[in-house]
Amino acid sequence: MKRNTQQAIVDEFIDEVERSSLSQVRIASIIEKLSLNRNTFYYHYSSKFEVALWVLQRNLDEYLRAAFSEHELVLMSPAAKSSSHQPIAYYAHVETGARTLDCSKFLKTFVCCTLNKKQFFRKLFAPQELEFRQCLVNLYVPAIENDILFILDGRYMPDETRHMLALMGSRYLISTVGFCLESSEPEVLLDDKSNPFWNILHESLYTAIQSHPINRYAARS
Repeated sequence: MKRNTQQAIVDEFIDEVERSSLSQVRIASIIEKLSLNRNTFYYHYSSKFEVALWVLQRNLDEYLRAAFSEHELVLMSPAAKSSSHQPIAYYAHVETGARTLDCSKFLKTFVCCTLNKKQFFRKLFAPQELEFRQCLVNLYVPAIENDILFILDGRYMPDETRHMLALMGSRYLISTVGFCLESSEPEVLLDDKSNPFWNILHESLYTAIQSHPINRYAARS
């Protein structure tokens, strides 16, 4: 029953988003249409943004597990209560050499996941949905920070500088997915021959960190 209720909320939420937009969805409407007690909704989800995150996480987890080996997956607790407490795969850390990473496969997998439910995810990633996009940015900042630490390989960088770079990187990831959802020819963007720039985030981070090392003592003076 618990899982059936949770799935019913998700299904109604998806329908309402597709009919209007994330901003226009009202929890009260979902509760009324499903004849639920308000407490029942909040037992499963804290907000409509958590429902949106849960739908994305569930779909992305499936795509990432099919595309990557277990040791490459970055896992986290699901965004909402679930009958399954298994960690969710939401990112991939792919090492290609000493202090070098490649996020191209992850980013393309992310895009393909959203394109599979384009009408729904296009509404979620719409430029005007600033609150949801910020939720996603916050979700990916820790993962990008860990990537930066890997590239640094013990070298010094102030915490605030590292956080700034991670924030910029996270915004790039989310903006790229949103751009592909709005594109009339996403297949062109997904073609490596037409678009060989899928790893530009980590290539840029590596090049910049190599070119601009920070001296711990000079930074404090």
